[in-house]
Amino acid sequence: MSTKLTSAERKADRSLCPVPISSKLDLRVHDVAEAMRAAGETQQLTMDDLKSWRRDPESVPAWLVVLEAERELRRARSSAKAEARREREAARTFERKHERVIRTAHVIERLERGATRFRSELDREIVEGLAFEVSKELVRGTDPSELDAAAVNALKAVGVSAFKHKEWIVHAGGCEGTGRTCMDDAIARLQLGKTDDLP
Repeated sequence: MSTKLTSAERKADRSLCPVPISSKLDLRVHDVAEAMRAAGETQQLTMDDLKSWRRDPESVPAWLVVLEAERELRRARSSAKAEARREREAARTFERKHERVIRTAHVIERLERGATRFRSELDREIVEGLAFEVSKELVRGTDPSELDAAAVNALKAVGVSAFKHKEWIVHAGGCEGTGRTCMDDAIARLQLGKTDDLP
């Protein structure tokens, strides 16, 4: 951990490397000043110095070459760490998606066998999503008798009967679970050109 500089030390550092110069170099004032002292430099850096070094890279002092090399090394390490984090996050995201695909297939298989109770939070979340999609199909006009076992049991798992309209999770606009057939309502809205609120 670096020691906090006193006001006098910061002033002494800036007398060798003013803040505008450190900004151009993309280096800390204190780091530049320390390197200059170690090299026996006593003259304040100026913009003319920077311009001269740009024109003739061979004239860049050794202490600055070292500082810039260390800066690039830090950047490379930081970039490598960031890339490693992104790769780890991408791997975790893939694993989560893969796990969900596997669990969804497992849940559907259990639903097909008649299961309606699920213990894990992920399984319940999957069942709720399936039940929601099935309800949307019912609203669009699918006959409940046409649903497969997995669809019917997904609804049962969340306390809904495909054959009891009032229990559906989704209803067309204007129905609001009153028992009026959602499909009739949807047809009426299509005839009126009001389709924005249809599922």
